[in-house]
Amino acid sequence: MASQSLFDSLSNNTQKSAKEGKGKMRTNTRKFRLALSALTLVALLLSVFGAVPVWAQTTWYVDDDNCPGPGAGTQVDPFCSIQDAIDAATAGDTINVAAGTYTEHVTIDKSLALQGAGASQTTIDVSGLLIQNPHVAVEVQNGVNNVVVDGFTIIGVPAFHHSDDSVIRCGGSSGTNNDITISNNVIDGYVGILFKNGDSFTVQQNDITFNKNAIVIQSGCTNVDISDNTMTGGTSMQTDPYGIYITSTTGSITGNTIENVIGPDDGGKGIGGSSNHDLVIDDNVINNTGYDGISFWSNTHHVTISNNTLSNNAQTYYKGGGITIKGDDITIINNDITGSGHDGVIIDTHVLDSVRIDINYNNIWGNADYGVNVKNAGETVDAENNWWGHASGPDDDAGVINGTGDKISTNVDADPWIGKTGEPSGHGDATNGGTATVSAGNSSVYVDADPGKSGGVSVVEETAAPPQGFAGMGSGAKLNKYLVITSDFADGDFFATVKLHYTQAEYEAMGNPSNLALFWWDAANSTWMLAVDANTTGGKSYKGNSNPADHATLGDYGFYDQGAAGGIIWANVDHFSDFGGAEVGSGGGPTAITLSSFAARSSAGLGTPLVWSWPVGVAMLAMGGVLWVRRRRSNRPRSDPN
Repeated sequence: MASQSLFDSLSNNTQKSAKEGKGKMRTNTRKFRLALSALTLVALLLSVFGAVPVWAQTTWYVDDDNCPGPGAGTQVDPFCSIQDAIDAATAGDTINVAAGTYTEHVTIDKSLALQGAGASQTTIDVSGLLIQNPHVAVEVQNGVNNVVVDGFTIIGVPAFHHSDDSVIRCGGSSGTNNDITISNNVIDGYVGILFKNGDSFTVQQNDITFNKNAIVIQSGCTNVDISDNTMTGGTSMQTDPYGIYITSTTGSITGNTIENVIGPDDGGKGIGGSSNHDLVIDDNVINNTGYDGISFWSNTHHVTISNNTLSNNAQTYYKGGGITIKGDDITIINNDITGSGHDGVIIDTHVLDSVRIDINYNNIWGNADYGVNVKNAGETVDAENNWWGHASGPDDDAGVINGTGDKISTNVDADPWIGKTGEPSGHGDATNGGTATVSAGNSSVYVDADPGKSGGVSVVEETAAPPQGFAGMGSGAKLNKYLVITSDFADGDFFATVKLHYTQAEYEAMGNPSNLALFWWDAANSTWMLAVDANTTGGKSYKGNSNPADHATLGDYGFYDQGAAGGIIWANVDHFSDFGGAEVGSGGGPTAITLSSFAARSSAGLGTPLVWSWPVGVAMLAMGGVLWVRRRRSNRPRSDPN
């Protein structure tokens, strides 16, 4: 029994061990199979995608508080050096640079975003470093695309040492870069930004102090956008300086302010260069240059120069002006060109014949020698519909107009001009707070000057579509007629009632609309806006057989029949500065109005009355719906040129 029991015990234990062994084997087998499956999956992924990293850093951090470093580039342990972060980064990464001063040359050799903490906080300063050839603070190497440099103060050297010395250089000695953006920086040096060649180069909202050039674009670039920058000449100006110097370039230069560009040789230009084409120069302020405000030559063609304020240029050089053009297919429109030490606009020849040049709807006055001076050109230059500083028009060398405004040379067609007197135009004076009614054809302007104010008003009735067309006025019928109003008041603070006449035939041609409304030109947004007084909530306009005085409670506008003679569209303006601006009264340019059927309001989406709040130049009024008011910069007072 005992032995049997021992045997049985051993047998039972053996069986138990066997069972346990089989269980463990089954468990191990399952684990092995899972591990094998996992390995198979990894092998498959590796075969398809290659190595799969656990984590790839895409944002790198730099902080001079972590110096001497070197740091790891993380937010917890940032690099001490900007260059270390660039070297560690891969294409497409972002480098965040904390507030501080970084005394180092920076070379960008891959696509990335270099982001400072703001120009007031993060500084790159190479002015005290050993001079290199060339001496560049931030270099974007040849062939590197998709780079952003934003939010720094960057200080280079103030004077010339080597060719291509610049604060920021893109493209090496002769390279190409695409999609480069330089924005929101303060830049100070001999040359601010040098861009060699490429496509899509953007320079926005920078403040640049320079001693030679603020921005240089060489070798031809396409789709350039230079906008909303401030460029100011420095304290160590070099000979022949430029705010912007560009060659063989297409794109736009808009909304910039360029001032104090005068070199020791008395030269200096705001914007200039050769062989540019398909270029727009719009809404810039260029003030106080030694030579030209804007100057293009050689094979320059198809350039539009519009809505710029050019004042006090050609102040020190023996020649020059607000704009000098040597090229073909140039449009100069809606600019203020005043106070030049020599000429307002100069047309001459260089490589091309200087043909198809149009100079229209500008304010050209107060220039020392000529308003427009055609030295050489392949044809007579169209300079119609400009304001020359006086309603009598320009003083022409040909002896035909003999006005008292700015002079014009021969080979200039300046007739008609804004403010032209005689039929169908009129001129009247309101003296010492008095009144005047000025008629142009059957249209008129009634003026009631403020006490102590005196001035004259001129009106021109144009029987054509306004130069801006009717875009933005909706589908309502339009009348091809508008008024041009000019004034030589010391300011625009006077009451006016403007009446635009339309004939019965013109009214019928519009489809006999039951309601009519005036529109004004919003130059800032390039569209027509419904002319509604600030105190009017409904914007009512209606037709009736009563005197317009009966509708004066509107404080706005209305119209009434004159039977078979047609009708009048009218507007009351409490302060002409709301309508034509103080600059209307200081020799400044035109305000326009035109008329449209009232249905245009809803179809144009103009549901909210708009306050006339911009100071502007001379006024134009028209029927079919147009009130053209040119936008001005409100911080630029003007004086009476007469």
